[in-house]
Order: sequence, then structure tokens, then C-alpha cells
Amino acid sequence: MVIYYVPTTTSTNHLAKAFKASPPPFGIMSGHQKQGEGTFGQRWWDAPRCALLTTVVVAPQYLNVQAHWKWNMAICLTVAEVLENYSQVEVQIKWPNDLFIKGKKVGGLLVQNTISKGHIRRCYIGIGINFNNTSFPSTLPNACTILQATGRKISPTGMMPTLCQSLHSLSENIAFRSLPDTRRNYLDRFYQLHQVQDFRHLLSGNELSAKVMGVTAEGLLQLKTVDGVRAFRMKEVEWIF
Repeated sequence: MVIYYVPTTTSTNHLAKAFKASPPPFGIMSGHQKQGEGTFGQRWWDAPRCALLTTVVVAPQYLNVQAHWKWNMAICLTVAEVLENYSQVEVQIKWPNDLFIKGKKVGGLLVQNTISKGHIRRCYIGIGINFNNTSFPSTLPNACTILQATGRKISPTGMMPTLCQSLHSLSENIAFRSLPDTRRNYLDRFYQLHQVQDFRHLLSGNELSAKVMGVTAEGLLQLKTVDGVRAFRMKEVEWIF
């Protein structure tokens, strides 16, 4: 797989979508993003040349759009496994797409699909992982880096070849993976599973304490509240730290 590097860009996902020089699979890396994207339209902050900022573009085979949540879980698992092997520190997944180490956010994913005739034809997998900076803005109190978690300074670019190949292999085999197995492996890494956590209900603004029970097969977050187990969609609740 060809991997392209640009010192600075607005967003690697934006650049990848406009890129015409290579068909998928390919990867784009940058040393700094001026308008990095996060989940739910949030901005992704990075310290220049201290993070892995990349978009890996793949073309899934025989993947029906109805399997989009299995695809999302499998992508998160693949990135978490590659990062864990590279950094030698346990990586957890916070619903839906955040990577956590030792209770703090070390990275996140933004998965954007191109759909045609009921199938996912192309996928832009945006990945941001904090590696070597030692401080963050005050607006990011729960962020951390690989350096802070391990005490070791590691090159962000070193994991790119394995990451790209792993995601490409996943795209070629995802249609044959079982949803129950993928969901079970996702839950094995699930942040705060069976723990009580504070949340904010985004529609009402109310705060609630709930036990994290996992995710449904459709990707809804399951929380046990005083009213019983409820399933929440993305943008319905947010974690409070």
C-alpha cells in the first residue's frame, strides 16, 4: 500500500476524499492538521509532529450497508490491536470510536463511508493518536499520550505500515466475519464495562449515573439506569469526565 505524507493539511480525511493520484487502498499522513475532525463534528487538536494523523482509504468487499456497525467495531478493534502491539500498553475502546489508555483518551477514529446500491464501496478511516506531546489545552482534561502512559518516546510513523496492511486485510475479509464474534471482541476492550459512569443526556441536558452494559448488535450504547436498561443512539448521551 502506498502511504503519502504532507507536512500540514486542513484534515487528512478532506485531503483523502479529494485525492485522485491513487485508487484504494492508500494512506495519507500529516504532521499537523489545521482543521482536524472528530466524532460528532468536534475539532481534533494536535501538537505538530507529535501525533499520528492519518486517513487510510480502503474498498470493502461485499459489505452491505446494513453491516456498517460491524464494520465500525472491526475497524476500532484492528486499530486498538495494532496500537497495543506497537506501544506495549493495553488499549481500550470507549463507545463509539475513542481509544483509551489507563483511563484517558489517547486517540480517536472518524469513519466515513461512500455508499452505492446498498453497499459500502469506499471507506475513509481517519485516525488521530497522541504520541509524544506532554501537555494539552485546558479544554482537554482527560487526554493523554503514549509518552505519558509509558514513559517512552515512540515514533508515530513506525506503526503505519502494519496499520495500513491490517485495515486493508480487514476490508477484504469483513463480509465473512461473524457479527457475534466481532461484538464480543469489541466488548472485551470496552471502556468502563459493568462500571457506573456519569453521563449527560444531550436532548434534555440532564445528568445521570448509569451502569455501562455494552452495545446492541445495531451499535446502540446500553446503560442501566434507575428505569432499567436503555439503549442510546449516538448524540443522545455523552460521557462526563
